[in-house]
Amino acid sequence: MSDNGDTRHAPPPHARAMSPSFLVVVIVLGCVASASSYALLTLALDGLSALAIVVPAILAGLWFVPTRRLAELPLRWHLLLAATFGLGALSTAVLVCGLLGLLQRPLWVGLLLVAFVAGIVRLQQLVSARTTREDAPRDPLRWLWVVLTPFIVLAILAAVHAPGFLWSEEGAGYDALEYHLALPKEYRQQGRIDYTPYNVYGNFPANVEMLYLTAMVVLDEDVNAGTTAHMVHLLLGVLTIFAAYVAGREWSRRAGVLSAILAGTCTWWVYLSGLAFVENGMLFFGMAAAAVVARALRAAPARPEENPSGPTSPGPWRWYAVAGAAAGLACGCKYTAVPMIALPIACTAFLAPTDAKKRLTACLAALVACGVTFSPWLIKNTVMTGNPVFPLANQWFQATPPGWGMVETAHWDECHSAMANASKADTPLRSLWTRVLADHYGRFGPLLFAMALAGCLVRRLDRATLALLLLLIVQVGVWLFATHLYARFAVVLVIPLALLGGRVAFLATTTPRTAGVIAVTALGAAVNFAAMLRLYRAEAMPGAIAPASLIYDGVLPWYGYLHQVNDVLARDARVLVLGDARAFYYRRSIAYCVVFNRNPFVEAIKQDPAPPAIGEWLKAHRFTHVLVHYGEIERLRRSAYGFPASINRELFDRLEQSGVLERLVDPEHGVRSVALYAVQ
Repeated sequence: MSDNGDTRHAPPPHARAMSPSFLVVVIVLGCVASASSYALLTLALDGLSALAIVVPAILAGLWFVPTRRLAELPLRWHLLLAATFGLGALSTAVLVCGLLGLLQRPLWVGLLLVAFVAGIVRLQQLVSARTTREDAPRDPLRWLWVVLTPFIVLAILAAVHAPGFLWSEEGAGYDALEYHLALPKEYRQQGRIDYTPYNVYGNFPANVEMLYLTAMVVLDEDVNAGTTAHMVHLLLGVLTIFAAYVAGREWSRRAGVLSAILAGTCTWWVYLSGLAFVENGMLFFGMAAAAVVARALRAAPARPEENPSGPTSPGPWRWYAVAGAAAGLACGCKYTAVPMIALPIACTAFLAPTDAKKRLTACLAALVACGVTFSPWLIKNTVMTGNPVFPLANQWFQATPPGWGMVETAHWDECHSAMANASKADTPLRSLWTRVLADHYGRFGPLLFAMALAGCLVRRLDRATLALLLLLIVQVGVWLFATHLYARFAVVLVIPLALLGGRVAFLATTTPRTAGVIAVTALGAAVNFAAMLRLYRAEAMPGAIAPASLIYDGVLPWYGYLHQVNDVLARDARVLVLGDARAFYYRRSIAYCVVFNRNPFVEAIKQDPAPPAIGEWLKAHRFTHVLVHYGEIERLRRSAYGFPASINRELFDRLEQSGVLERLVDPEHGVRSVALYAVQ
């Protein structure tokens, strides 16, 4: 079927058999198997486990798509909206049930089975109700899908590494070990979601972490579910590419393919697939919101083939309510999505081809819907802390929950202010060049920027394109003047850049021009892949895919202390950990505190620094051992975060000399920067 609905040139069945997607799957599996049999096994086990979480949510989400006004939408739109609201509903349900203490494995296995069956029923209804079928035409541009193959392979190879091995710029996944995975692990072990006075990051919105928690509950695993979490994050990256396709299709089929290719060859999603973070989830929900806006703002086309989906039936305010709900789910992944996705998405309503009153109504509809889907996290924080966006804006709310006060608020605000962690040579514009436009890891790549610029010049700008430009300008401004200027915080730029670049498909009006677009895209993709491959080879363990056991068994020299804690100490040992907040790989009862929370041990030293008093405090809190990570303490002191001066080697020398503590030494697995003491 051609873009204007003509079926005379539809490919015969045998031509459709060898589709680009089928070829991509075959090549990917072959490349992963040739790279490592362990990688293929991990993909089979953890990949299927991740699908068991994501697929039932998407299928059940089909029931969230209204049929009264959207029944004539193409199936791709049903699937996109189903993925958006199905995954959002699953995250919200896990949050609510976790707060109620309902994290039992049989319950969630049963719910996912019910969701899968109900979704299959709904999918069959949709397929049987459709009177037309969209067949891909014999368009050479569709073979660009094959360009994604090496990127998918590299994303899988990154994802099968256990958390903590990639990447050095992110401290080898430090944030995942500190809270993205560590907190879901704690929630599963205690059977409920609760306030964490020792880990302020437990108050961040956590839609993606709720999916990780679901995997841990269903698999009845936590530490060994880290690669499953990676696979979930990878799938969210794939869904982002699909959302880019759906968005670009609002211009044409070719624009959809090109938008998806630009999103997929931008190696940020590959990089993030090796980290159990949240950015791929934020990108997916944000791209879905942008796709809805593109449809809401689509002007009357100049030619029939530019409007393959037919007229937009619901009014602008309805579409903006959907876009706002998707943007709210993005905010539920990361606070930065509020100014960088939700607010500019709502403001694009003022570009709608209607009167001022309806534009205002559409904007308000987006904001209200965003508030509804974001509200579970706001309500949770309000109840637990008194501040809906805790720990942000706490100088206004002045919330002082356990482990937190205005001193901690001042410390947080100082360390998280714009440019707080930048060097003296850094300026916002210099950082924009070095960390975004000319990122030394090539995670954006020149192709994305060049195609986005060309996409703005190929023809007259329509309303949807102006909306993307507005989104891009706001995102760049927020990144420059309201963030730490980390490269990862700019990842949201992929949303408008990929869709703007998809407009280059309008140039492909003749065979030579089509060949030119394919050649430029393939060449740019090759440059991006080469940069990412160099980074992967530089950071991955040579000759092996690293399993989690290398860390929690203390096989790696720099994690040798975990062997003592996890395997040598008595089963009833309880360890006070100072300095190290990477709690994910500790497999016994520990107490730790991130650098921003009030540390009870530090408070005890302030009250009475005498060794006998400290010894009594340790015994009163039932600690049998104390682990001090001096290396991590020194690293924090060199950073803007700092670390309490009272925790030092001299203190523990005094405690050891007074007989309060006895230092344990393991020459084989010891780490010089880490000391483990037994409480006497």
